[in-house]
Amino acid sequence: MTLPVTVNFHSDETRMSLLSRLAIANGYSCLGEFLAFTNTNAHAVRSGAPEAIAMLADWSGIEPQLL
Repeated sequence: MTLPVTVNFHSDETRMSLLSRLAIANGYSCLGEFLAFTNTNAHAVRSGAPEAIAMLADWSGIEPQLL
């Protein structure tokens, strides 16, 4: 499910940066707080684990292959 507030993705941006901006834009005080409510973690996102990328794509509305 795409989060209520999305942010623009920049082609030179890391996945962690995108995820952090999404978390803040959606009212979380920090990325850690957001991740505490999910079934993933920073390492999975950073390393490009397929299930983490699928979640980030779903949350952001950005195609997985772009991430």
